[in-house]
Amino acid sequence: MKNVVPKNDKKRRKQLIEEVAALESQLEASHEEERQALSVRLGDCQSQVSTVVDGLQHLAVTSDASAVKSTVKVSKAQRRRDKKECQERERAARIAEADVESEHGARCQEARVVMETLTARRLRLHRMLPDGHCLFAALAHQLGATSGYDVAKLRASSASYMREHAEEFRPFLVDPASGDVYSNERFERYCEELSHTAVWGGQLEICALSHVLKRSIEILQATGPPITIGEEYGAHEGLVLVLLHHELGLGRHYDSVQPMREGQEDDVDVDVEVEVDRCDGHS
Repeated sequence: MKNVVPKNDKKRRKQLIEEVAALESQLEASHEEERQALSVRLGDCQSQVSTVVDGLQHLAVTSDASAVKSTVKVSKAQRRRDKKECQERERAARIAEADVESEHGARCQEARVVMETLTARRLRLHRMLPDGHCLFAALAHQLGATSGYDVAKLRASSASYMREHAEEFRPFLVDPASGDVYSNERFERYCEELSHTAVWGGQLEICALSHVLKRSIEILQATGPPITIGEEYGAHEGLVLVLLHHELGLGRHYDSVQPMREGQEDDVDVDVEVEVDRCDGHS
């Protein structure tokens, strides 16, 4: 501003000097206000820092074992709540899976296929108890009460036939531990167990009983075509069994069949008669 006014214009330069002095005075006053405001803010910050430091010192002094113990208790309680919520979610998931299994699981699908097969042949499922005797009980039911064969006699007959034809049956029995074919002694023990205990019967026993009874035995199942053992005896008086792979959690299970009465419908949920006859001395 001083450089703008010519030096020989004294009046204008005097006015300019007064204006500059006024501006400098205003600027100094503004600087003073800013310094005071800054001083107040610094005082506040120092006060806050002092408060925080005092608080930390107090926390260090008062953080005794009781405070720590209280914190741990809250943490355990929260963990218990979280665990309970997790268990509830898992339970809900299991229920949902069970609902799906009840409609679309292997057991239900197998039952549907079997029932459809039986209905097409005008047959009805006759259930056996899952007590280890299901195969022999199913055959006894097929033969009828007047045949003279019960569970005990069928077991004894199958064991006797297998002993007499050991070389036809023994090669198919393998020790699960060693993988070796049964020795003569082990085979004899197997036949003894077959005759007097609830050991599960399978295809070997069906083959033996087919020859003993001179009857063919047809096995229906959900997967694959029917299997007939003893075809040489003809199908006229053949016996019919149902083999279920998913009915029980412990393994395969045999049921019998009976003719479907006129107007009788069979489905998965129908109540069926359960065979309850057991041979004496068998569990």
